[in-house]
Amino acid sequence: YTLCYEYFKWRYEPILVDLIEVDDAISIEAHQKISSIIISEDKDLKQIPGYHFDLKEGIIHYIDHDTADAFLKLQMLTGDQCDNIPGIKGIGPQKGLSLLIKHQYDVNKCYEEKGYPESELKMKSKHF
Repeated sequence: YTLCYEYFKWRYEPILVDLIEVDDAISIEAHQKISSIIISEDKDLKQIPGYHFDLKEGIIHYIDHDTADAFLKLQMLTGDQCDNIPGIKGIGPQKGLSLLIKHQYDVNKCYEEKGYPESELKMKSKHF
């Protein structure tokens, strides 16, 4: 990890940010620059389309817009324990994916089926 970090710091110009969360800054930067590569173990960044460097496997892979959108919608159903965002009770990744497929990736319909009001979804979407 350290060697990889030092190389990218030497090879590319790092961006320092204040007043916004790092994942927001990375998302903004990735959308502005086609040649960017996201290097992070933070799973939340999988909702950003583009190139990602996997630190564990040492490979670069591409996340397209549809995959990034699907990951975001899945998180809206399952929640995010690291960020203290609760999901739909009893919904993990497998059930969440099944629910999304059933409703053609319409998160509103997923929430409706589970008896959650639209206001709950609106509140959650502010966190993602």
